[in-house]
Amino acid sequence: KIANGHAIGLEGVALQAYAAAGLNDDHECVTFEELYARLELGLGVMVREGSSERNVDALIGGVVEHGTETRNIMFCTDDKHTADIRAEGHINYNVNRAIELGLAPMEAIRMATLNTAQHFHIEHLLGSISPGRYADFILAPSIEHIEPQRVFVNGELVAQDGRLVADVPHIDYPDNLRHTVRLHHNLADDEFTIPASGESICAWVIDLIPGQIVNNAAEATLAVKDGIILPDIGHDVLPMFCVERYRKNGNIGRGLIHGFGLNHGAIAGSVSHDHHNIVVVGLDKHDMRVAVEALVETQGGFVVVRDGAVAAILPLPLCGLMSEEETAVVDRKLAAVREAARTLGCPLDTPFMALSFVSLPTVPALGLTDRGLIDVLNHRIVSLSID
Repeated sequence: KIANGHAIGLEGVALQAYAAAGLNDDHECVTFEELYARLELGLGVMVREGSSERNVDALIGGVVEHGTETRNIMFCTDDKHTADIRAEGHINYNVNRAIELGLAPMEAIRMATLNTAQHFHIEHLLGSISPGRYADFILAPSIEHIEPQRVFVNGELVAQDGRLVADVPHIDYPDNLRHTVRLHHNLADDEFTIPASGESICAWVIDLIPGQIVNNAAEATLAVKDGIILPDIGHDVLPMFCVERYRKNGNIGRGLIHGFGLNHGAIAGSVSHDHHNIVVVGLDKHDMRVAVEALVETQGGFVVVRDGAVAAILPLPLCGLMSEEETAVVDRKLAAVREAARTLGCPLDTPFMALSFVSLPTVPALGLTDRGLIDVLNHRIVSLSID
């Protein structure tokens, strides 16, 4: 079997140890140099292009420039909103962008098909249109720009001209999957503050990098008033909280973040890899509490709160992660919460995707969990304050 892994930021001896331990691939490359280093060690590389992780240009641009062999290179999306899939495509978007960057069409197509099947040792089943393989294929008018007109699965037509034509079986999800957002106790506004002593504090800040899921560990000096750290709107340093939502311990992790640009209100989401607790960023403690409680009411989702009221919400009631509504409906609600976030000053195209990754304790440099701020590279919980 293939062992997948995350080799984000690894280089030199650490990357060699990763390969020697039996890991077979990586989908976290953000530079061509990282991609090439992995290929040198015999690792497969999945070139990622999702809603907030935009890596195709840098990686494939380098492949084209240096004439790099592509047999161990594949494509993936990692995380991509349905709205972005409808607007851009999925793996076919990666293929098309690679062709635009100068990769030969058949080479790009092979990376999306046969290379992937061979990497996972299932080329006898998938990856090519040949005898003995599953009849999973698409028909497109051109290989220069892949726009599927017909999609076949196991020899049956399932989609045509961008519309599903196959019957989708109804799934009756059990009730326990619909009641997963449960707080340990009733929240108070003051739980959405960060206590500190003195008149100011030097603190760690999660510094977002646009178009990437990795972040920088920045420092900021913030004012303290009445024992509470104040946000710095001028420098876009805002408080953020990670609220445990499985009724296990009532933990609330506290941190600071740069990049959301809010000048009012709060935004929150229950999709937060991989623990999927509720993460909220905002300026007003009451708005943040309202945002968290709104997600408890809907059993998960994305929400924007302004002046104590919900401005927009996308419910995700299945495990706090998924919706049963049609994608067109979900996309409209996603557009509404994105627009509501913009009215609060947020400049990000995909704020809720960004929100879902800042709590991931395996992506450098910092991640916020319900247990506190994580120094990812050193594998430890650190104090928010810098001594």
